[in-house]
Amino acid sequence: MHLLPYRLVHLCAAQGLLLAASAWAQAPASALAQESTTAESSIAPATKPKLEHVRATTAAKLTNLPDPTGIVLATVEKDAVLRVAEVRGTWLAVEPAAGIPVWIYGKYLVAEGQGDAKVQGANVRMRPLPNTSAESYPLQQLLKGGEVLRVLARGDANKPLSEDWVKVLAPSGTTAWIEASKVGALPAGGDGAALLAAERASAFAKMPRVVLPAATTKVAAAGGETSASGTTAAAAAKPSNASKSQDTGFAQAEALYEVARASSTPDWAAVKTAYEACLAANPKAASAETVRVRLEEVELRMEVVQLEADKKLREQERESQLSEAKRRLAAASLSQDPLWGRFQARGWLELDPTSEKAAPRYVLRFGGKAVAEVVCATGRFDLSQYAGYEIGVMGTIVRGAIGEAGTTSARPMRVDAARLEVISGRIAKR
Repeated sequence: MHLLPYRLVHLCAAQGLLLAASAWAQAPASALAQESTTAESSIAPATKPKLEHVRATTAAKLTNLPDPTGIVLATVEKDAVLRVAEVRGTWLAVEPAAGIPVWIYGKYLVAEGQGDAKVQGANVRMRPLPNTSAESYPLQQLLKGGEVLRVLARGDANKPLSEDWVKVLAPSGTTAWIEASKVGALPAGGDGAALLAAERASAFAKMPRVVLPAATTKVAAAGGETSASGTTAAAAAKPSNASKSQDTGFAQAEALYEVARASSTPDWAAVKTAYEACLAANPKAASAETVRVRLEEVELRMEVVQLEADKKLREQERESQLSEAKRRLAAASLSQDPLWGRFQARGWLELDPTSEKAAPRYVLRFGGKAVAEVVCATGRFDLSQYAGYEIGVMGTIVRGAIGEAGTTSARPMRVDAARLEVISGRIAKR
């Protein structure tokens, strides 16, 4: 049987060999019929796990390869219980309670009950993406004929099943890869198997079921091939305009969902709007239950985003409060100065050399900075007599500071002196 061409590169790691797919030649459309193979993949030796069950110490991604560039198959929340199957260097092959969603080419599935599908063919591949591109490297496990899987979604419901990709829940025992740094041991006395079973029951109860089109029995009849029920096959296969609209809306919403999951800045509001529109258009469609489950998940994701935003806001408020506390501490330190609080402005009075002789301008400088411009509207003080002295001024602030301090256009506040006190003597002339 023709095999999809591929190449594996073995990379040496500190504690073992990390298996990574460096290249996978794009398969032609005709090769899709070869998603079933009898060949066995070359797998690097694995270490037996020391712990049979672990828990996620943070929200983490499960990938198709033990490599940071692998495709994300699913995510697990903090404290989720995982069954460990293998250890490869700094990566673990694990099975989450909710199972692992994968894509299978529709040719290898037939409808089985309401929302299930049976595998037909031997050694069928499970892929992380609905295509055979280089990045869609299949999982190391293969499906056996006769296995029954839950159907989660269709790639394009307008296509015949044999030409479409189908998203299913991989069978029990299927594993994906997680970085060892993302997991830790269970709490003392924790029963990993019992905890995993409890989480699995809860997860499966919320999981969607998408019904695949049933296979038809062809019989001779006037007007064309018909199904066993007597419906004309051509008419049965042709969806109504309403069904097309619903399927298109669902496919678009699913596409937005996948984009959001892969994005570092997801727009979950747009995803929610798309699913709500899809559900409103046809609340009894086959995909309606899937849409409802997706909406619940999206709302939870939006809540997480909001909580993270609130956390950042609280951090900003904390920084603001810290800055204010430092300002008050500085003010408290200044209060130890016996002259602090006695004046509105204090410093060495200088004549601004850029001012006109007819309108001289006097500026107080302290610590090398202009802290105030001093005027005396009553004429009580001849400011020229105080130039070169360190003085303190009390009066009316007739103008606040202008511009940003340190820039050429900045101007300090202006104080109209009502009281003036000499603090220290004249600066020696140089």
